[in-house]
Amino acid sequence: MSLAVSIAVVLAAYLMGGCMPGYWFVRWRTGRDVRDQGSGGTGATNAGRALGRSGFMVVMVLDGLKGALAVALARWQQQPELWLYAAAVAAIIGHVWPIQLGFRGGKGIATLLGAWLALAPWALLPCLILAVIVILIVRRFTLAGLAGLSVLPAATWWAAGDSRIAALGALCALILILYAHRDHLRRWYSERTPAL
Repeated sequence: MSLAVSIAVVLAAYLMGGCMPGYWFVRWRTGRDVRDQGSGGTGATNAGRALGRSGFMVVMVLDGLKGALAVALARWQQQPELWLYAAAVAAIIGHVWPIQLGFRGGKGIATLLGAWLALAPWALLPCLILAVIVILIVRRFTLAGLAGLSVLPAATWWAAGDSRIAALGALCALILILYAHRDHLRRWYSERTPAL
């Protein structure tokens, strides 16, 4: 398998991830830049603030589809496991830092979910269980989702048949998601930390 083809697949995955339905739908429906409101992201949650529940659902599905299509492209090109996970991570990077929007995109969770539904769907089950437990305790949707994803590397290692490559890909994806949510995590930490 040509290295040039593998690199081209990863670059294409990045560009797929950078297609931002949330940005374009809000621009089309309201004339505004979705990044100027709420969390400043282009993802489903922020788009939903402008477009309502239906807008949230459409953007969520399309953002997830980007991740799944990136993996499908890599599979179509018969890429080995390393490059499958590289394509998934590239799609997440493209979503968080899209070149055509000045590297200001979304937070990447929907794109990650779409990619993992194509790569290792059973790995998402432990994540979902943990997220439900956390949301019952803290009543915060985003924080519960991040907590659930904290087990993604181990769950992917298990679901992919003890694959270290799969676990490493999941770890890279998790780090990207946590970095994209760094402001949210800082706010939550400051709320929970008593002033000295």
